[in-house]
Amino acid sequence: MFGGDGPPGSPGRSDETWEYFNLSQARYDNYGQGCSGTNQQVPQLDTVDDSLPWIGESWWLELRNLPATFHVPFGLIGTSRTTANGLPLPFNLGVIGMPGCLMLMSGDLGAAIIPSVQGRPEWTFSIPLDQQLVGANVFVQALVLNPGANDLGVIVSNGGDARVGMK
Repeated sequence: MFGGDGPPGSPGRSDETWEYFNLSQARYDNYGQGCSGTNQQVPQLDTVDDSLPWIGESWWLELRNLPATFHVPFGLIGTSRTTANGLPLPFNLGVIGMPGCLMLMSGDLGAAIIPSVQGRPEWTFSIPLDQQLVGANVFVQALVLNPGANDLGVIVSNGGDARVGMK
């Protein structure tokens, strides 16, 4: 809206300009970097067909660049990308046998990631139709069991930063 004359009988002109900013828009952005596995590739977590987290809908992520040999992917969901159990993030996982790997988010919940028909593991979220979720930030990262990649046999993907929206 921008200023101008009001309707007949109104108290006059308005010199205000208003800008509409929609806080209910869903978004997803990748951040940080994972660490390489036995195939020397870094797992990449990203959306499927630009899927976004809308309330009342499903949201799909997929994991790419996985080792060709045995691997088991798990997804972590968190509410913070700055701290995890009092530790500042990103946290260097080299102290637990994963050199070059970083924990990028708080990892409050975990879930198995199921392989899809195309062979790429997909992670599907069913987001409840609840307006209280609109504007909530969620952070995701994948862990992949990959024996031989490092002392712990686990590698990680990049992180994802999402905001739940409403259409």
